This record gives sequence, C-alpha cells and structure tokens, in this order.
Amino acid sequence: MPQSSGSQTAALKAVQVPGVPFELNLAPGSAGQVEIVRAVDAVAPGELHKLTELGVTATGDGGLPGPSVRAVLDDEAVLGAQLRPQLGIEITDLAQVPTVLGTIATDGTFTEMPELTGELARLSGANPDDLYFEPQDATVHGDWVLWKEGSAGEHGAMPTLDFDDWRIVGWNKANGEVQEFGAAFLLHGERFAPRASWSAAPSTDGQDIYYEAKVPSQLIPGSAGDQWASAILRVPLGEPGAVEVVAPGTLPFADQVSPGSYWVNDNGVLVRNGTEVMEVLTAGWQIGSVVATSEIVTVVVVQGESPAWLLVLDAATLQLRAAIETGADWSEVSASAASVAWGNGTANSDPQMYLWQLGDVAPTRLGSTQGMSKPIIGGNLLSVPELTEFGAVVWSLQRIE
Repeated sequence: MPQSSGSQTAALKAVQVPGVPFELNLAPGSAGQVEIVRAVDAVAPGELHKLTELGVTATGDGGLPGPSVRAVLDDEAVLGAQLRPQLGIEITDLAQVPTVLGTIATDGTFTEMPELTGELARLSGANPDDLYFEPQDATVHGDWVLWKEGSAGEHGAMPTLDFDDWRIVGWNKANGEVQEFGAAFLLHGERFAPRASWSAAPSTDGQDIYYEAKVPSQLIPGSAGDQWASAILRVPLGEPGAVEVVAPGTLPFADQVSPGSYWVNDNGVLVRNGTEVMEVLTAGWQIGSVVATSEIVTVVVVQGESPAWLLVLDAATLQLRAAIETGADWSEVSASAASVAWGNGTANSDPQMYLWQLGDVAPTRLGSTQGMSKPIIGGNLLSVPELTEFGAVVWSLQRIE
C-alpha cells in the first residue's frame, strides 16, 4: 500500500464553499453543487422521516447502569454492553466491575454473550493479574463486528487518558467465531502504551482491519528514534496477529467501496490509501474524525469554539455533496449507507442530537441528552440515548421510515 508520506498535494485545489467558515483543498471538480445544511433549521420527527419507537432498554440492577449500545448490528439488534459484578468481590469502584457484551433486541431486551468478552488470549504473559478487558466502541461491516479493548480492574491498570494496553477483537456474527487480531504487548513488548485517539474504533474493508495505535517510532515506515507516535495499523481478517504498521497517521476508517482505508496523515490531510483527497487550509480548523459507508464518507471538521461541520462526500467519486453545521463545537458521528446521526457525545456544548439523510433539506431532531448525546445508526435502526427522571441513561430503539 502507498504510504501517506509519499503522496502529492499538486492534484488538490483550494476551494471556498459558500457558507462554510473554512477553506479546503480538494481534487479539482469535487466541489460542485454543495448543499449547506444547518442544525438550527432542524425539523421535528415525522416532517421528513417518521421515527417509530420499538423499545427501550431497562436500567441495571442494584443501582448499576443498564446496557449501553456500542454498535447497531442490523435492523433487528444492536451490540450492547452491561456491567456485571463478580460475586464475592468487594466493589469500591465501577472500574472493578466487568463488562459483558451481548445483543439488545428492538424491544430493549439484553441477552448476554459471555464468549464475546472471555479471556481470549494471555497476551504472552502480559496480564499477570488476570484483569478483564473493557470493550470500547465497535464497528460493523458485513458479518464482522470489531472493537478495541483495554484492561481494567485496579488503579493504574485501567484504561486512562494517558495509557492503554489495547487489543483488537472481532466477532463473526454469522458463524460465532471470536478472534483477537492484535495486541499492544504482542506488537512491541510493552504492556502499557501511550493512548491514541479515542475516536478511532477499528474497522474493516472486508479484507483487512485498520485501526490507530501509538507505537515506537522505529516500527513506522520512514520513521526513526525512540519516541512513541500515532500510526495506522493493518491486520488481515484471515491472519489474526499478523499486524503491519502501514504509515504515520490518525483517525483511520476502512474504505467501504474498495480495499483500503482513509486516515489523516501527519500534515493533517485526509488520505485514501495514501493519496491525499482533502485538506483544511484555514488555521484553527482540523479534521476530528472520519466515518465511511458504502455511499458516503463523512468528515468531521472542528475548531474548538465554533460549531463543528460535517463534510459529506460521495464514497465512489469523492464529490463533496453536503456541508452540515452541527450546532455543537464537537460531534460524535454514526453513519449508515446514506444517513448520518450525530450529537456532541460527552462534550459540554449543545447536547441536541440529529439525523440527516443524503438529499434532506434539513436534519431531523432526535432529542437532547446532556453528557451522552451519541445516537448510533445502522440500516434503518436508530439507537438514541435518553435520561430517566433519576438521571440514568437508557436507549430508545427506533425504526426510521
């Protein structure tokens, strides 16, 4: 695969899209008719898209949170995670409570699948304290469901803002196969590595898995020294453990149209398999995340104080189709085919959530959940977090019609 460091910028051209507060470098002709969409113009459910509530998750036992949604599997179920205390162990912190993955049906019922969160590997002795691994957000492509895990269970070992002993896990929901595809300790021999971007869950193009991790610089093609740096890693679906460090970069998301991946290189430029396709030129603005589906690629552009924007590109041609002002200074985005859903995640700005489909003149409002504004979409199924009167988070499962 070509490396991002060898790509060229000569094919890109500076473009100012009317109504967008930053200038872009794009391939010539890729910014024709761009639809400008703003959260302030959002409409109520039913005006553009009917949303039918199918069920709501329940709160947990003994004051624990109920199941949380990690990804939509298909139109009938989502991947969920539930805290489950171990009997006979004194609990002094929620970080000591193992998380069990399972499925949530559209009526809100959670069914545990302990095999998804079992001790899949000993990490060559890197887990001497028998700590469990905490599953994080997941992505779904075809039959494969992928997520990153890090150990938890005692002070100094649980995932933090600074360190992470990651591993990449995949579940084939068609045949039940569960695999560990890569782990920090097995790659570079260090149990705890500096943490990479929180926004980059592993994803696959159907052949390889792509994800981001901090690795020693000497493992990155074209780099040297003894520093840790963010890199794009790849591992074949058919060869668990055969991890390759592809290039320096961040925020990868596997290409859903052709084999390969998008990522952001060290110069802040969005590349597709090493070829530069987009650059944000205006100082202070940068790419915050990337989500690719079979029809669209959504690039989140953030500034920190101004509302973030979603740039929606055609996945086949990379034509810029729409620019969406999100209404919040940060956006967590989920996408399905030609639809995107977003909110501010756990940020402190406007907690409203929205749904938009390619061609819509305005977004559809999904409600507001301060501290957990993160809708998750897949197919025609939408999971929207809500707060109970006691402040607990539950998830409303809704059909988009």
